[in-house]
Amino acid sequence: TLPDPWEDVEHRYPRGALVEGKVTKITEFGAFVELEEGVEGLIHVSELSWQRVSHPRELIKEGQTVRAMVIKVNQEQRRISLSIKALEQDPWEQFLEQYSVGSVVSGPVTQIKDFGAFVRITPAVEGLIHVSEIAEERINTPSEVLRLGQEVTAKIIGINEAKRQVRLSIRKLQEEAEEKEKDRFISQGPGRETVTLREHLKGLSDAG
Repeated sequence: TLPDPWEDVEHRYPRGALVEGKVTKITEFGAFVELEEGVEGLIHVSELSWQRVSHPRELIKEGQTVRAMVIKVNQEQRRISLSIKALEQDPWEQFLEQYSVGSVVSGPVTQIKDFGAFVRITPAVEGLIHVSEIAEERINTPSEVLRLGQEVTAKIIGINEAKRQVRLSIRKLQEEAEEKEKDRFISQGPGRETVTLREHLKGLSDAG
């Protein structure tokens, strides 16, 4: 009789090992990968990519050779869990390296809810603009001023690292732009005002 290929599998495929194999079957919940004859591993849909994936077929196809990392082995249940995601840098870490509170970002509106709108900042990170942070004037729902796919520019006003949440504001940007405009007007203004006042006084004395 042939030896059981699952015997000693934990030593051949330890956790953290890099493996290569052919995709043999794709289901809604993931993709099966043949590591050797009689031994398959499963890449769960959540382990395919850091980006949200509706169906594994969006990223891989049957017959394709993939590289993955072993993240769990259960010899008794004959299960090996694999991850492609583990080979890529966490996009949240990349986001934190690139952006911070106060950064100005641009991106398309991906979702509109009653409480606010979500904007894609990077391919895998989205931020929320609360309904109160969309416009200076009071609005009841985000859809009054925003639509899906619309490109918006906003300021990062909060980052929750533990929950991986980003808070954005369009209103803050508008207010800052107005403040700048006001400052510019004031800094330019007095010179002209003084001249006109002086001329005005001179005119009065000439008339007198």
